[in-house]
Amino acid sequence: MNIKNRKKEFMHREICSLCFIASLGMARKIPFYKNNKINREPIKKYLRDELWKLSIKYSQKIKGNNHIKTIEDFKNQANKKFSGKLAGSGFTFGRAQKLVNLYLKYMWVCEYIKEPPHCPIDSSIIKKLGRELHKLSFLKMNKDEYKKVISKIEKKKGNQSIAEWELNIFNSTIINRKK
Repeated sequence: MNIKNRKKEFMHREICSLCFIASLGMARKIPFYKNNKINREPIKKYLRDELWKLSIKYSQKIKGNNHIKTIEDFKNQANKKFSGKLAGSGFTFGRAQKLVNLYLKYMWVCEYIKEPPHCPIDSSIIKKLGRELHKLSFLKMNKDEYKKVISKIEKKKGNQSIAEWELNIFNSTIINRKK
């Protein structure tokens, strides 16, 4: 295997680790795993493998509706495979979109894939979209709520793509925190 592929594999694993923390591990109030005794490695390996497949799929431009179906399929397949090991009803659409969209964002920024059609939706993005969405929890979000958020972003983003809009929001938020 050539060094270019080795570098991409390395970045894939590192990016997956960051995405797992952000989408699976940060929300202590809503646990992802059924209990702390579960061996998490097979779940993480499966998710890493599935995300790798998405990096190949998203090397081509993907439309928004196809992207939503991809997130739903990702969620459903993970729930089916690990139903006995995941807390509650397992992967919510909100958690799945955060994992998939954050992974795609990192891969896009690193220039491994084409620009993704959407962005990671979390509480900081929801707060930028108006009061009527403030009570929405991205972890508990269903597909219809996700579509509503994407529709709101479409109206706010101006001439930017959704991915560019979110990247600009994220970067300006970080810069403002440092002041």
